[in-house]
Amino acid sequence: MLHALKRGYHTIGRIKSNCTIYPFGLKASVKESSNHIRKNETCPVTVGENKYYVYRYEGKINDIENAVILICWSKADLSGKPSYIVSTDVGLDSQVILEYYQNHWDIEVSYRYHKNSLGFDQYQIESLTSIKMYWSIVFMTYTFLELFRASKGKTLGLKTIGDTIGYFRQQYIVEIVKAAYSCAAKGLSVSSIITKLGLVA
Repeated sequence: MLHALKRGYHTIGRIKSNCTIYPFGLKASVKESSNHIRKNETCPVTVGENKYYVYRYEGKINDIENAVILICWSKADLSGKPSYIVSTDVGLDSQVILEYYQNHWDIEVSYRYHKNSLGFDQYQIESLTSIKMYWSIVFMTYTFLELFRASKGKTLGLKTIGDTIGYFRQQYIVEIVKAAYSCAAKGLSVSSIITKLGLVA
């Protein structure tokens, strides 16, 4: 969050229960603080079809001098484990913070798909230029897959991008088998074939 603030960006996200805050100048974790909150200290906040009972803390958290933490319960009696949502933009009201945070699920699912299905799991980038390049690669990949599906979908039975990804993965395995067979036909040893394929035994 500090890294983002130094570059002029605010952060909204979920934090762990051991995050340190200073209510009334006393050092405590958000979990410890939430144990002492009463219902009359919360405000009901409706986001979409969901209603939450929210306690708003504004002040120092860890190394950040001023931020907002929303301690949120889904039940009116404050039973169950609360969620802890942080925003470095203290100018936003609680409902807006939760509305922004609600979008995180689509973002997380998208990143998971990029990592697991498209192989973009080794990227660690910070600069704006790198981020733009990353998204250009992602969109070019989607464009290629969609164009391939549109042109070959009927012939190969590809109905979705997932089908297209599966097709290319299968073709990749086929090419590995062909390469291994070719090496074996030339009399190369198993260890040589493994090395040639860049694999570790």
